[in-house]
Amino acid sequence: HYFAALSHLENLPEGRARDTQEVLLRALLGGALMATRGFAAPEVYDAFARARELCIELGDSPMFCSCLYGLFTVAASRSNKDEAMALAAEMLATFGEVAVPSWQIAAHFANGVARFFAGEFDAAEVHFGKAIEIYTPDQHALLVEQFGDDLTEFSMCYQHWLHLLRGEIDASAKVHAQAEAMANALKNKNAQARSIAFLMGRMLELEVVDKVAELAPQVIEISTTQGYPYWACAGQIGLGWTMARAGHEDGLLPITGSLDFFDMIGQRNPQTFWRSSLIAAHTALGQRDAAIAAADTALEMSRSGLDCAFEALIVLRRGQAEMLAPADTKAAEASFSQAIELASAQGAYLYGLLAATERAALLIDQGREGDEGGTLAQITARIESSEGFPALTRAQELLGQI
Repeated sequence: HYFAALSHLENLPEGRARDTQEVLLRALLGGALMATRGFAAPEVYDAFARARELCIELGDSPMFCSCLYGLFTVAASRSNKDEAMALAAEMLATFGEVAVPSWQIAAHFANGVARFFAGEFDAAEVHFGKAIEIYTPDQHALLVEQFGDDLTEFSMCYQHWLHLLRGEIDASAKVHAQAEAMANALKNKNAQARSIAFLMGRMLELEVVDKVAELAPQVIEISTTQGYPYWACAGQIGLGWTMARAGHEDGLLPITGSLDFFDMIGQRNPQTFWRSSLIAAHTALGQRDAAIAAADTALEMSRSGLDCAFEALIVLRRGQAEMLAPADTKAAEASFSQAIELASAQGAYLYGLLAATERAALLIDQGREGDEGGTLAQITARIESSEGFPALTRAQELLGQI
């Protein structure tokens, strides 16, 4: 419909009235294409770039915030760090304190996303918190109209992920429940698909295999039915991970196929996170060289763009691969130690727990418990969880041995 409307515009005389209509249509088209073609798709960039050009010519277009947000989303999805940070900063400077709440929400959401993927968790939490604080129910329709999505519900999903990485498991569960309830209350299909995808991602992070196996098909079904290819690929990666964990080599296909799709549409962020599942799948299948190669690819991506929040996880996964025969225990120990340092500096204590558990197990196996230095106990104490999950249970068992 948007393409048809743009085609009809060509029949109107040139002038401010036509340009104003084109800005609106281009911005709405860009938002729709994000959901159906992917956040980094060239068509999304083209729509918002043309809309921004017209906004500048018009001088006072109310769609300017939508255009900046669209371009930010493309830059962030492509992991263009400098461009994404610059656009987020421009949004905050221009719209962070205006009298239009939806524009404030978008500005804070963009800055939260930029800071989250840059690994700046404290700053990200502030911006996501502001996006949630400013929101009132009457903003939903405006957010969807102006930005193609409810960015407050999206902020809740990211805040849930942020709590999870910090090891605040209970707080993470609470925020996700709020995001899910909001998505269902709004009856917003995009938000509902995203909510269940984030829940699957939560179980993937916590390595709860049976839950990922249960949720991945649901993510695939709802995302495919509603035409959301990004979330469908997320579900495919989760499904492939569970298959590989069960020893099925064909589990690699849905993972590599989804990563190939991301490459095709330019979706580089958060590929390092999703590639961690490929590393883990190769490792589960005993494919040492393939796992290490996949880790090196992910590390190169992490160090060359915006998508650097998961470096500790990638280094940890590399260490696990190095433990496969022929095991290089020195290299693995170095990787686990580096992952602990990266995670601690970042405040990603969940990754710190995973790495410290692997290193402690290695040291115990070598009869070197005394070299552990209390690291596992210190990191385990950072984990706030009333529910058990595999890594926490294993850490507690190893602490008993130490």
